[in-house]
Amino acid sequence: MKIKVAILVTGLLLSLSTIPANASTFSIPDTGHGSFIVTNETTGKSVKIPLDVSSHTSTPTDQSGRITGHATVRISAKTLVDIGAITKQEAEHLSATRSSSGSASNTVYPVTANVGMEWTLYGSGSSQTVKISRVFGSFTKSYPTSIYNISLVARQGMNGVVLSKSPTSASFSYQTGWTPVKLVRGSWDPYALLRAKIAPDGMGSNDISVTYFPFFKLR
Repeated sequence: MKIKVAILVTGLLLSLSTIPANASTFSIPDTGHGSFIVTNETTGKSVKIPLDVSSHTSTPTDQSGRITGHATVRISAKTLVDIGAITKQEAEHLSATRSSSGSASNTVYPVTANVGMEWTLYGSGSSQTVKISRVFGSFTKSYPTSIYNISLVARQGMNGVVLSKSPTSASFSYQTGWTPVKLVRGSWDPYALLRAKIAPDGMGSNDISVTYFPFFKLR
């Protein structure tokens, strides 16, 4: 997504006569004032953003006393929506909490099974969407044990897309390639389920399973 806006600095920011020639860094004095105008170059629609004087400094660049001004400007996604530079949906994507992940584990002696997901949330409330980007898991054992019939099943949500794998190693990770879908609580929660048969040396076989619901606490 490309965003093209023009930023115009307006107002009296600083009088050069107030700056000592030998100073290295200056904060704009309390008398400084001004604003930033953010303009959509396509539509011409503009929004004025008040200038935060505490975020500005001015520094002489050479012996001639020329001044270079520096500023940190924070433009919210809402401002970009207001001028028509991006859509509301794009704003939700900008405010996403990225690369969140979690996992769950279960132990049936002498094996511990772990399964987890990595996801991105977009938006909030009833319009919230989720993208599960990765599903991972592992088995660890504290006693020599055969692990077989491994099955991994993961679902993203109400679109019914399912990842079904039969891992062949004790540690695994799969990229899903899924796109975002609406996040719905309850029976359509995203989940990951890992199951296997375990057979400790000299003992009988047993089943082990673990399920991870990343948004269970959000209900």
